[in-house]
Amino acid sequence: MSRLTGEEWLHSSERRHRDIRYASALLPVVAPLGATGLALAQTVDGKGALFKQERIGRDNQMFTIYKTRTQLTAGIPTSIGRALRFCSVDELPQLYNVLKGDMSLFGPRPLMESEREEMKQALPANTFDRWDEAYAISGPGCISSFGHDSHRHGRHWEREEFLVRRAELDIHDFDQASPTHDRHLLYQVAVTAAHMLLNPSEAKY
Repeated sequence: MSRLTGEEWLHSSERRHRDIRYASALLPVVAPLGATGLALAQTVDGKGALFKQERIGRDNQMFTIYKTRTQLTAGIPTSIGRALRFCSVDELPQLYNVLKGDMSLFGPRPLMESEREEMKQALPANTFDRWDEAYAISGPGCISSFGHDSHRHGRHWEREEFLVRRAELDIHDFDQASPTHDRHLLYQVAVTAAHMLLNPSEAKY
């Protein structure tokens, strides 16, 4: 078991090899679910099911993220979009990004450039600089403390509170970066997923 922490862990080949092993193991399990989500999006909504968009990657390098389409336009879900997002089926194509090396399994939610500018406007300069550094070094990922927290409580936040909370939790994950912290996040997500399945009215989406 790796004892690396902080930037050593984030930049390590061990982290990359872990991502490849886990994503490769998950792919045969989740591929049928992901394919079903894409088929439903295509059949029910009659629009291109695979959504592609430019996001900011590690060291501020842009990459193309892949998701199942859940919105007609920004903020307006497709007829089946809410269900796909509630089950996180729309996120499954991102395993391809993980295998490519665009993303890690664990890290801040991948940002659009417009969202980064919004963060810059909303946060104190020193907080933004600290968060921006953490994002650039960590690189984006599929699972984060903020992603977990926003699924539970995001619909109750005002926009500024949402952005501040994101910065706080992304910095926290960066400061705590280690295999142990990743396992803790995975446990939290599993507990939350079980809770949301039993209490769907509490979900953000």
